[in-house]
Amino acid sequence: MKEKNADTPDFLSKKDYRFRDVHDTVESTYVSLRKQGIGSEVKHTPKIILEEENLLASLGLIHLQSLNILSFFMLEKYLAFGEGTNNET
Repeated sequence: MKEKNADTPDFLSKKDYRFRDVHDTVESTYVSLRKQGIGSEVKHTPKIILEEENLLASLGLIHLQSLNILSFFMLEKYLAFGEGTNNET
């Protein structure tokens, strides 16, 4: 927005005091939802170790045409470690 019109307020900026009430309301809602068990959790995919990278390269799987296969491999690795299941029941 700012590139098009420098006078346009940036309502996403927490530095803009004009939108403090909006940001406070949103944050309060997020806190309330998290207390109810609703929200998101960041889970990072395990990194490929050097041996796995070498294996993928020796099989010819690491190149631009095979990104889907590599993604599938990482998904399987992620699920195999039980990281992909929801244990919050």
